[in-house]
Amino acid sequence: MSWREQLRAASFRGVPFSVVGHEGEFGRRTVTHEYPLRDKPFVEDLGRKARALKVEALVMGDDYMALRDRLLDALEQPGPGRLVHPYLGELQVSVLGVTLRESTAQGGVAGISIECIESGELTFPTNLQSTSQAVGDAADRAQAASEANFADQYAVSEKPDYLFTAASQTLTGALAQRQQVAGSVRERSDQVAALAQAARLVNQQIISIIYTPASAAQALVANLKQLVREVAVGPFEAIGLARVFCRFGADLPVVPYTTAARKQQSANQATMTQLVRTTALAEAARAATEVEFASYDDALALRTELSDAVDALMDDGCADDLFAALGDLRSALVRDLSARGADLARVAPYTPNETMPALVLAYELYGDALRADEIVARNAVEHPGFLQGRRTLEVLTDA
Repeated sequence: MSWREQLRAASFRGVPFSVVGHEGEFGRRTVTHEYPLRDKPFVEDLGRKARALKVEALVMGDDYMALRDRLLDALEQPGPGRLVHPYLGELQVSVLGVTLRESTAQGGVAGISIECIESGELTFPTNLQSTSQAVGDAADRAQAASEANFADQYAVSEKPDYLFTAASQTLTGALAQRQQVAGSVRERSDQVAALAQAARLVNQQIISIIYTPASAAQALVANLKQLVREVAVGPFEAIGLARVFCRFGADLPVVPYTTAARKQQSANQATMTQLVRTTALAEAARAATEVEFASYDDALALRTELSDAVDALMDDGCADDLFAALGDLRSALVRDLSARGADLARVAPYTPNETMPALVLAYELYGDALRADEIVARNAVEHPGFLQGRRTLEVLTDA
């Protein structure tokens, strides 16, 4: 296809005209810093310059005056408008100035010089509730609803001894799993030791704790919060520690509904596992509000994981108040992670044609060799000096 076949019919706000030529100003916004005793300056790049255009337009014909007036009216309307440029395609521009030329020597023709500049959207601050704060509030409500449900459903006093034994095993099993998870965090040995001491205190007081619903709930909630808030190093690790307990109790045996005591044992097990899982989800949700995502895809992946975990807990059956609170938590999570990920870079596949160092690829892709570490970390590259050619990588892109 020749260049003439690629030209488009020019118009502004839908009013057509002909173009005899155009000029454009392009480039980067830079600031040059010159330092004493240094021969070479440092040029600071502040982003792309606004593209300024000057279009030499013509309207002609026996009825050119009517078309001229329509074009001038479109050019004088307030705000940016859509310019279809023969060479550059569709642009959103603001008109800076218009020069009209007419003469009797060239009757039936009006020359119009249009000076314009590309225009973006003007945004203003809005008075909206913090989506992160909304997640925290929803997590608090879900936690409170779960503890209230536990107080209503859990009962061991004046029941057969095997209910005490079963409840004790579930509680101590949760604490043992918590200690095992905490042991994987090498940087917080003092905090892990404090967790072990807390577990020993629970075991020493197990009889009074198990027979008192408020004490049993407190033992579970406080110890899980201590794990996530005091042992984890950063929000990603906090989510990782909480993640282990989001399906707590899935491997516990089903209690048969054969007697009234067995029904109570089943209710105890269900409400205890619900309390553990709700606490874990609430803590994971709070930690998610502190994550600084590298890409939209990372935010989307965490949003999917946490919302699926909430759905799974809701599907297992729970009291109406807890069901509603979990639904609110899921909605708040989706809004927060969607909003914070919306303007981030996307992950895209990229396959280098040949083996090269990460520094070279980073410079080719971004014009910034310092982003080599980002490529290496995202793709778990063994040696940053040798990115294998024809092997597809994940890279960040603004597109």
